[in-house]
Amino acid sequence: MGLFGGRKNDTEAPRMVTADLEEHVAETPSLPKPRNNTVIAEGVTFSGTINGEGVVQVEGVVEGQVDLKGALIVTTTGVVKGPVHAETVHIAGTVKGDIRAKDRLRLERTGNVEGDVSTVSLVIEEGGCLNGRATMSKDTPAGDQGGKKNKQPKQEPAEEAKA
Repeated sequence: MGLFGGRKNDTEAPRMVTADLEEHVAETPSLPKPRNNTVIAEGVTFSGTINGEGVVQVEGVVEGQVDLKGALIVTTTGVVKGPVHAETVHIAGTVKGDIRAKDRLRLERTGNVEGDVSTVSLVIEEGGCLNGRATMSKDTPAGDQGGKKNKQPKQEPAEEAKA
């Protein structure tokens, strides 16, 4: 018996909105699940410099430099206007500025970058747009030391051809 003598219907579960969300999520590119993070929500504009550790997820607009020891995730609605320095960068939205990703940079199919990028590992999905130069460094990613030092063998000068 429910409150005020009404009958409670035990067979019908409350309707959840998650079905609508799951359908919408299936249409967008996959992004990593955030750990401890900061979210710049859709409809919010942040002007200034972001410095710190952890994960920053941009769903709104960031105007200024982003300098992270961690990851930057720019969702499909997110826009970053300024230089980005982070260990890992995932872009499904727009970045207008140079990007330096210490470990890896992933440009999703809906992503757009207007600027130069520098990273060890670069993935651009079909449909992703990079308008700028890409520089690939030979350093190993921060988490992948593997006990090896990244030294290239010393090359001897080429001998001149004798006539």
